[in-house]
Amino acid sequence: MATKKPVQKKVEKELNSWIGEIEKYSRQIWLAGLGAFSKVSKDGNSLFDELVKDGEKAQKLAKTNVNKQVEAVKTSVDSAKSKVEEVKDKAVGKWNELEEAFDKRLNSAISRLGVPSHNEVKTLQAKVELLAKQIEKLTGVSIKPAKSAAAKPAAKAPARKPAAKPAAKAPARTARPAAKTAPAKPAATPAVTPTAPV
Repeated sequence: MATKKPVQKKVEKELNSWIGEIEKYSRQIWLAGLGAFSKVSKDGNSLFDELVKDGEKAQKLAKTNVNKQVEAVKTSVDSAKSKVEEVKDKAVGKWNELEEAFDKRLNSAISRLGVPSHNEVKTLQAKVELLAKQIEKLTGVSIKPAKSAAAKPAAKAPARKPAAKPAAKAPARTARPAAKTAPAKPAATPAVTPTAPV
């Protein structure tokens, strides 16, 4: 029991000092509150007006800061947009240059291989049509233009079914009217180009 009493006394002493400190601080807080109340009651209206003025100043300052930041963001967005447009224009220009270079090389390779160009094919088509019209005038037979292979895809052959019944005679086809034939012409002779005398 003797050991418990000194420890207990020590704890009680610390507790009492701690409680004393709390009492001291709470009294100071109470006095500060009373002082603030008495000051407000004396200078209340003028203090309130000063606080309102300070609040208005703070609000104006905050608005100007926000406006400055908004303007800074707008200018940075505008500059970013202009940079993007520049890069886009450069990319489109480079792409067009690349396409032109590719077209030139492709056309060069095609012409070296002897493949006719689009314009050459159109010219030949026009000549064939002109020749067909001249043949029609000379012979009096109408010539239907051949359909291009690209315009009409090849038709698929129908699948054949095994014949279950003996095949019946096919009905006779009606004869087409014979086309007017031109009088026979002598065989064409190869064209000989005249050579200049040596």
